[in-house]
Amino acid sequence: GHDFLREWSAEPLVEATPEVYRAHDWDFIKLNPRWTFFAEAWGNTYDPPSEQRNPWTTKLSLGSVDDLRTIAPVDPTAGVFDEQLRGLRLLIGHTPGDVDVVQTPFSPLAVVGLLGGHTDVLVRLAAEDPAAVHTAIAAVTETLTGMHV
Repeated sequence: GHDFLREWSAEPLVEATPEVYRAHDWDFIKLNPRWTFFAEAWGNTYDPPSEQRNPWTTKLSLGSVDDLRTIAPVDPTAGVFDEQLRGLRLLIGHTPGDVDVVQTPFSPLAVVGLLGGHTDVLVRLAAEDPAAVHTAIAAVTETLTGMHV
């Protein structure tokens, strides 16, 4: 699950994750970063929560076909991606060698959908310009496949 208060930077997230792992004696650790970080890479913004709840969206990057056409690959080692990769490296360094650590994956389609805030936006844009949606998904795919610890 999410620890909405501690997932806004790598260090608190890395502190919270082994606590849950040990409490439940799990066989592996799945780093569960804030779900917004993928969309943040393409310009969405959010107010971090002050209680255990999802953050409030303050800006969406996708609302029109013109917005869709601006989605391009971004550096998978910079910005919010750097933060998440740093968190993974820290977590791997702080956990026993006998436990597997995996990152929560998001599909490129889901990431593009997050940029509009609701699936209805992506469905509308796909009807208007299917090729632009495919190009945006390809750009996100290129970025996500470039993330390596």
